[in-house]
Amino acid sequence: MLYRLTPPGQLESADFPSGAKSFKTALEQGADFDRLEWQRAKDRVFSSDILRIALRHGVPSAAGIVLTPMHITDLGRADELKLVQQQADELHAQNRRQSGARNEARLPGWTKAGEQLDDEVRATTERAVRESEARLAKVLAAPVDPALADHWVQLGGQLPD
Repeated sequence: MLYRLTPPGQLESADFPSGAKSFKTALEQGADFDRLEWQRAKDRVFSSDILRIALRHGVPSAAGIVLTPMHITDLGRADELKLVQQQADELHAQNRRQSGARNEARLPGWTKAGEQLDDEVRATTERAVRESEARLAKVLAAPVDPALADHWVQLGGQLPD
């Protein structure tokens, strides 16, 4: 899959063989990415952050900027992980309120074991959040490609703040 950003603010996707090697090979062979069957992206929406990433890691096309998914994988990922962890914490707390005493009576140590497991899962999630944030920071730390920025503006797009 590839993404294409087009001014003023549309994000499209098209099927494309996965892998950096196939994308690099297509670039080296002068692929015309605009000839792909582009459709409005279903899994993401245009955002200033995606544009910031595209201006650093994309390639120009006649209609916009083409970007591989690998550069935006971590965009929003940390928030998703935090939300899932919050939902799990709430569910586990509810479970303990509803059946904790009964389970503890049947299986002494059930409460403590559950709390320990929750702590371990939470620590793993926090580590995954930090790793995701670090990868995204690295992607955004790359300098903007001036040629891509000029290309975007020439197409009628506005650069993000």
